[in-house]
Amino acid sequence: VIKADGMVQRANRNIFAGDNSLEPGDSIIVPRKVAKLNPGLAALTPITQILSDLSFSAAAIQNLRK
Repeated sequence: VIKADGMVQRANRNIFAGDNSLEPGDSIIVPRKVAKLNPGLAALTPITQILSDLSFSAAAIQNLRK
């Protein structure tokens, strides 16, 4: 996890369980090697990339309108 202030925090095996606190602006990084080991995770990779691109595009359009 890369925190909004630039700090890097290594998460446990399951980021959603335990003591990990995600805040607005944090980024979750999943190495490609890990994604290739798990077929379910590999299927989610392109979908999350598309959703990320769409959200950045929407934010940019919203910002241009102001």
